[in-house]
Order: sequence, then C-alpha cells, then structure tokens
Amino acid sequence: PRPYFSERKHLYNPEKVIKSLDNSFFEYKFDFQKIYSGIVSFEIESKTEETIYLVFDEFLPNNKWMFLRSTCNDFIEINLKKGKNVFYSKVPYTLKYLLLLTKEKFTNFDIKIIKIQNDLITSHRTGNDVIDNVIIAAERTFKQNAVDIFTDCPGRERAGWLCDSYFSGRAESFFTGNHNIEKCFLNIWIAIFNNPQKIEIVSLNISS
Repeated sequence: PRPYFSERKHLYNPEKVIKSLDNSFFEYKFDFQKIYSGIVSFEIESKTEETIYLVFDEFLPNNKWMFLRSTCNDFIEINLKKGKNVFYSKVPYTLKYLLLLTKEKFTNFDIKIIKIQNDLITSHRTGNDVIDNVIIAAERTFKQNAVDIFTDCPGRERAGWLCDSYFSGRAESFFTGNHNIEKCFLNIWIAIFNNPQKIEIVSLNISS
C-alpha cells in the first residue's frame, strides 16, 4: 500500500513507513524466535471488507524492515471479507519476523506457521557449544530443504539443483543414515533426461 511500498518496484520503503504509521495503518509485529518454513495461516474477524498485508523477513538489519535487503517482494496481499476470515498461503514461505499491516484495529485474531520440514533425522552433539551450534544450524537447514526432494530454498522457487544436491546428499547420509530423498531426487532427473521434450520444458522454466 502506498506509501509503504515504493511505486517503482513495490518494495518496502522504511523511510516512508516511519512517516505514515501514525495515521495510515495499524501494525502488528510477530517474532517467531527462529527461522521457519511453512504455510502461513491466520483467522481474523473483520468488521469491513479491506485489504491487509502480511510482510515477512528472515533478518531485520538494526531491527528495521528493509525489503531492498533481499531484492524480493516479501509480502502477501490479502482481501478480507466482512466477518470471519480463514487464510492459508498456497505455498510455503520462510520467515522469522512477520508484520501485519491493516487499516482496521483487530482485537481477535491468530497467526501461525504450519511448519513444513523433515523431522526424520538423528541429532548429533559433540559437547562443544561452538561446534554444536553449527550442527544445529545445519540440522535446521536440512530439515527445511529436504521435505520431499532437495530444494535450493524452501521459501522461494524451491528448485532442486544437481550441484547443491551433492552436498545435501552427504547431509542426508549424516543426519538420517540413508539416501532415500537423494534417490528420489536423482530419479526425477534421470526421467527428465530420458525424455528430450521434458528437458526443453525444464530449461524454459529455469531461464524464466
């Protein structure tokens, strides 16, 4: 919504937000403490029909919302109807912080993330806090990028790349002791390369 997003690319503009928050929009901030990937869901009782915005990010430089940081349009525009609204995002998003922008002051609503991750792993700990923190971060990265097949990023294009999958495959062996997801992932590529028509389709999708 103007003046929250720049007219040029509809990207979040922190300077204009500061000037307009007092009289344009109510804001509700949520901190999920950790980065999660999943379906964003909420239930809101609205008195009128209106458009709201769910703005999200994984990192806030100096505790400020800066969309130009990731060069992505990290927000969802939702048209509410009068009465009870139940929303589930069509695709998973990755976030730690969420900002709800609305012209109506809500008193009864609930926002949550339905986590999508692979919990079938074995945790490894060394007793060294520094090393264990790295392992924990690797665990969380693997969980969110190995749900069905290996993905490059669970909150964006969810594309699976053969180069990245080599390292994800080693992580799968370390955390699960098997290669089930890697086998599934590679079999998909084998099937594609055995069908020239599908190769052309995939190439078009990657370049677009």
